[in-house]
Amino acid sequence: MRRKSKPTPRQIAAYRANARKSTGPRSPEGKRRSSQNGRRHTELAARVLEPGEDIAHFRSFANRYYAEFSPVGPDESKLVDGLAGSCWRLARLMERVEVHLLEMESTCDALANSQSKRLAAV
Repeated sequence: MRRKSKPTPRQIAAYRANARKSTGPRSPEGKRRSSQNGRRHTELAARVLEPGEDIAHFRSFANRYYAEFSPVGPDESKLVDGLAGSCWRLARLMERVEVHLLEMESTCDALANSQSKRLAAV
């Protein structure tokens, strides 16, 4: 089995020089975009609402869970908050999947119609 060798002083200096160049986004727009990386890469992002979603609608949605489970104390409230947030994200995801499937169905229908017309012309 091969052992990993320690980096040489020259490699360490190169690592440090590269790290000084990699400071992340500097412009306000770049910082704003990079702050949304988690949202783009996972549905488990820290914030429940995405830009443009109605907070009043979410509160009404969450209140139904509070009414159903009647949490007592902060621990139970956190659990209900987590449940409401997870269900909200799941509903959003399912809506996106449905839209995507409808788009795919429409594309398939268009391709089938095109193919039918080509075959009829032959």
